[in-house]
Amino acid sequence: MGKGLKVLVLGVVATILITTSAMGAMLRNSQGQIFGTGNDVTNSYRIAYEVYSETAGVSTIADDGASIGMIDIILTQPLAAGETANLVIPSGADFNSAGPNYKFGLCDLEANAPGDTVCDPNEIIGVVPTAGVTTPNLSFSILNTPVGNTLRVVQWEDTGVGGVGVNDNQYTWIDGNGNGVIDPGEAETLLNGVGIYVKPGLGATCTNQPIIKVDFSTPHETTPQPYNFAYITPQFTSTGPTANDLTAELDSNTDFETFVLGSGPNISSTTQILDTTFITITNNAGAPMWIAYAVNPPVGNIQFNLNSAIVEPNVSLVRFDAQNCITNDQRTWQCSVTGVPLVGPHSQEISVTGTASNNPTNWTISDFSMTVTTIGLRDLCVNIPPSSVGVWWGGVEAIVPFVKSDPTVGAQTYIVLYNRRDVDVPVYARAMLMDSAPIVISTTEPIATIPAQGKLVLTADDLKNMLPELANYDMAQGVPIKFMFRVPSQALLIPNIPPTGIQNPFDPYIDGIVVSVYGSEQRSVPLKFKFFKQGSYNE
Repeated sequence: MGKGLKVLVLGVVATILITTSAMGAMLRNSQGQIFGTGNDVTNSYRIAYEVYSETAGVSTIADDGASIGMIDIILTQPLAAGETANLVIPSGADFNSAGPNYKFGLCDLEANAPGDTVCDPNEIIGVVPTAGVTTPNLSFSILNTPVGNTLRVVQWEDTGVGGVGVNDNQYTWIDGNGNGVIDPGEAETLLNGVGIYVKPGLGATCTNQPIIKVDFSTPHETTPQPYNFAYITPQFTSTGPTANDLTAELDSNTDFETFVLGSGPNISSTTQILDTTFITITNNAGAPMWIAYAVNPPVGNIQFNLNSAIVEPNVSLVRFDAQNCITNDQRTWQCSVTGVPLVGPHSQEISVTGTASNNPTNWTISDFSMTVTTIGLRDLCVNIPPSSVGVWWGGVEAIVPFVKSDPTVGAQTYIVLYNRRDVDVPVYARAMLMDSAPIVISTTEPIATIPAQGKLVLTADDLKNMLPELANYDMAQGVPIKFMFRVPSQALLIPNIPPTGIQNPFDPYIDGIVVSVYGSEQRSVPLKFKFFKQGSYNE
């Protein structure tokens, strides 16, 4: 063989050896998935944050019939009798035997049958000789050379059966009735999993989720990097509320006394909004991937404030989980329940009298807290920040995109509104530049009324004085203003025919014009109204 060819062959052999060695043993969970490394906890076992104590730690379940905490080791290099293999937790926890008589062992799954995935009697090929250990390092003495390349970490009570196999470092079975099946009482107790004691002081929080890692090594190979065996994570999570839970259109045909059915996701009647899933707490724990968790659902207290941006004198009832919320000003309702099961849906209800007008508003939730009263559990990782949970709107809307006042150049905006109804029409307004909500809603009482079959003139200076959000605003910069009029929209609504803004025989109740004055010049344009039912603006 030529020198060059020898070098090439040796290089290939070396590459194969290095690659195989670098690959190393792999660790697999009870679902047949390889544990992740680094920060990947997708295939890791879960330890509930709620049961972990920063002062006492927590012990995990070894096995409850579902192979909880199971570790399968896939060898890539031979392992011989007389050698030692080590399964190590580098920090944060110890392996914890299931009892004083339990030994940790390595079970050669294929010792008696190729392709077998069950640990059978007489398949223990490695053992930690001392029973009842709590240690970060399981040092296995290899008793027999494994037949297969998949070893399972097990625990069993090496106490014998009928006086046979006591402390013999082997999983013993005596087939008493000769049926070839392991019947109750015929074999030592075996657990297909490891338990661990997670040490206190790991700094677990709702967002900081410590990982318990494991290494495996033999004289011939080691895991390339620690595998993520388990991590601490919240068992209970929440959904809701959402930004539209309490949303409703106030019916302008009833002068805002009732809701328009179908205008919001939770309108149960013309006078009631009922959201049966306002807040939902979900229990994520379950076998086999959860190895420490709260078995019984927690009990506790929930409280928060439900706020309206404006006084709502005709709201007759606000309830959370069928408990009345308390208000002293018809603007903020204090909602609370105590000693209730926390898991599951929680409902929110708002009812109005249906006999007097309600105000357009933005509903928000604030000051939310949930506390657990169940002994031994931490508070749940449920935090609802202040946020909008719905708006009430209605009537006819209009936008003036540019309202300006600048005496230095003689600039002024005039808005002239005409009302052909035979009743006064309340006018709401909001500076749009100060509101990023999906639906801009006035946060004040009506700023004015348009007299029945009359007109109303508003200037940029008037609006600066009327709208609190413009108190410190330089009107010379200009600002868009949204108006809302408590008047029927006159949209054409015919059953089974989509409403449109064309071929509508009904005339609007409200009309208007915008006059922009600049020195000695002026320009007039029609007010830009919104066909509310159609969701678009039209000049």
